[in-house]
Amino acid sequence: MLAATLTPLVAACGMGAPAPSQPGPPAIIAAPREVGPVATALGPPPRPTAPICDDAVATLARLRLPPITGEVDPGESAELGPLLALLARIDQDLGDDAAAARLASVREASGEEAKIDALGAIDLAISKWLREQLRRAVDPARGAVEIAEAWALAECAWGLLSPPLYAALIGEEGLGARIDGAFAAGRKELGRSTAEQAAELAGALGPSRQRIEKGIFAAAHRRLLVEARQAKGARDRLASRRAAAAFALLRDRLETKNTRGIAAIERQLSGPPAAIDADEIGRQVAIALAKRARKYCSEAVGSGMAGSAAGRTSAEEGASYALLLAPDMQARLGSEGFDRAHYLARWDSFVSAVDDGDDPEELARLSEELVHWNCAYQRALGIRECTSTVDERDAGRRKR
Repeated sequence: MLAATLTPLVAACGMGAPAPSQPGPPAIIAAPREVGPVATALGPPPRPTAPICDDAVATLARLRLPPITGEVDPGESAELGPLLALLARIDQDLGDDAAAARLASVREASGEEAKIDALGAIDLAISKWLREQLRRAVDPARGAVEIAEAWALAECAWGLLSPPLYAALIGEEGLGARIDGAFAAGRKELGRSTAEQAAELAGALGPSRQRIEKGIFAAAHRRLLVEARQAKGARDRLASRRAAAAFALLRDRLETKNTRGIAAIERQLSGPPAAIDADEIGRQVAIALAKRARKYCSEAVGSGMAGSAAGRTSAEEGASYALLLAPDMQARLGSEGFDRAHYLARWDSFVSAVDDGDDPEELARLSEELVHWNCAYQRALGIRECTSTVDERDAGRRKR
C-alpha cells in the first residue's frame, strides 16, 4: 500500500524509480567501538550518522524558509527525495500511510496558512516518530545496536523539529540545554555499553528519555502561548495557525486527563484571532499536565521503586513536568508561599532520594511536600478533586 501511495508522487517529483514496497532499515553508521572509552573520558561520543534522517535536514529547512509561496520550483523537486524517504520510514515505524500525502500537501499548498498547516503535519509526524524512537531506546528487549540506532534517530529528529521550537525555550530554565544535555548523556551511556549490557543500558537511558520528551512538550507549550498571544494582539491568522501546529504536538497530553479541553482549544485557534484567550488555553493545558505530574509526586514511594532505574525514571518524569509548569505555578500560588526555585530544588532532592533509595523517611517527606503543591495548583486551576486519574470531562458530568 505504501508503494502505491508513493509512486505517483515520486514520478511527479521526477525522482526516478519508485521506492521499494518494503523499505529496509536505515543505514546507520555506528560509532567505532574503540572510540567509546576515549569519548567517555572526554565527554559523550558524537552521534552516529543516520542517513535516512540526516539527509532530510537540508530539505526540510529549505521548505521552512520564508517567503512561503505554496509552491516548489520544479527544478528543485528531486531534492524532496530525502524528505519523502524519511516520511516513508516514519510511516513504516508508526504503521501509518500518509507520507506522500504529507509531502504533497506542502507542494500543493496555496497560501501561507495552508503551508503552515502542511508543515505542521510533517512536524507532528516527526514528533510522534521521535517519541517512538525514544520508546525503542528504553525497551530492554532490544539489543544494544538497536538501542543505539533508535537514540541516534531520535536525536536527528529533534534536530528536524528544533528550528520552530527552540526559540521558545530561550531563558526558560535552560530547557533547551536540558534537552541537548539529555541526548548527550544518553550518548555517553551508549559509548560505554557493551552488547551484554543492553537491559541495563535501556534502564539507564530512561531518565534522559523523560527529560527530552517532556522538554519537547515544554517547547510546544511555550510556542503555543507565544503564538496565541501574537494572534490576538495583532489579529494575526498566521500566528493562529502556528499556535495550532504547536498544540498538535501537545494534544495527546490532554487525552484522558482534560479531554474536553481539546475541543475548547481547537475551537479558539480556528476562530477569529481577536477572540483567542491565551490564558484560558494555558489553563486548559495545565489542567492535564498537573494531573499527569501528580502521579510522579508519589509513585516511587512505598511501591518498591526506590533505588531502581524505574524509580529514577518516574521521578525524572515528574521533575520534567514540574519544570514545565513552574512559571504558572508561581503566578497562581505565589500568594500562598510557593517559591519556584525552592520547589524545583525539592524535585531535584526527590530525584536523588529515589535514586539512592536508602532513606524512606526523607523520601516520604519530600513526596508529601510535592503532593501538597501539586494539589494546591490543581485547586488554583479550578479542579475540584486532586487526582492523577480523573478526566475533567468525567468530572464535569458528575458536577451536572
